[in-house]
Amino acid sequence: MSISIKEIQTLRRLTGVGIMDCKLALKEADGDIEEAKRLLRIKGLNKTNKRADSETNEGIVAIYKDENVASIILLSSETDFVAMNVKFSQLACNIAKMATENLDKDKNELLAVKYLESNNTLAEEIKETAFVMGENIALNKIDTLSINSGVISSYVHAGSVAGRMAALVAIESNSGVNEDLKMLGHKIAMHVVATAPLAIDIDQLDPMIVERECSVVREQAIASGKPENIVEKIVEGRLNKFYQESVLLKQAYCANNSLSISDLLMQYAKDHDVHPKIIAYKFYKVGEK
Repeated sequence: MSISIKEIQTLRRLTGVGIMDCKLALKEADGDIEEAKRLLRIKGLNKTNKRADSETNEGIVAIYKDENVASIILLSSETDFVAMNVKFSQLACNIAKMATENLDKDKNELLAVKYLESNNTLAEEIKETAFVMGENIALNKIDTLSINSGVISSYVHAGSVAGRMAALVAIESNSGVNEDLKMLGHKIAMHVVATAPLAIDIDQLDPMIVERECSVVREQAIASGKPENIVEKIVEGRLNKFYQESVLLKQAYCANNSLSISDLLMQYAKDHDVHPKIIAYKFYKVGEK
């Protein structure tokens, strides 16, 4: 059967294999792209699949904000050399924008969306970029925050819209948005990047994490020979310290450790006669899964 140039180019883009090998595989598969990919893989020629299991511990975190909605994404690569490439960075920023424009879609659904003005889906664009860059690239995570009344603030460490660490913070306020509220949000987003809290308040902490913390402290205290009544006091004290270290509202503000984040919000409320509330945050860093 006759194989078109377009079919050969499509298979080459998807697999990274040479033109002649793609043509032969398509002929053998009677023009079926998926079967041709399978045949190339059997022959050990599919370069994209060869790299699929490569570790992607480098990459970039990108954010995009638009009015009362914002997205944060983690695009991973194998090396920091690729992560610093302008094409890779632009891809990450475009994905963040796409996530904001497709609020109803999760990561897998977003991968099926058409990428900008190209004929590729996002998944195809990522695969094509991986082929050009010569290493595995993966969209690890996406999250989107939205708010009806208030502000979504962001902070990117060592960058404007993309870097190795970033955070989004949504602060609810019925007083509208002003520069002071934006600055408060920016301060808290910067704090989140600096301290990586586990939850906004104690009620949102994973019970398994709390139980594990208590269990470790309890076992250590028992092993040291402490009596049972003292053991429980030690556990209680360590748990309170754990909350102060891990819960956003209880953490000491990184720019002024005489204030907790809760204190910072109360101070703003007193000065502006409003009551801002942190309703959500997202923190991403390169290397996490």
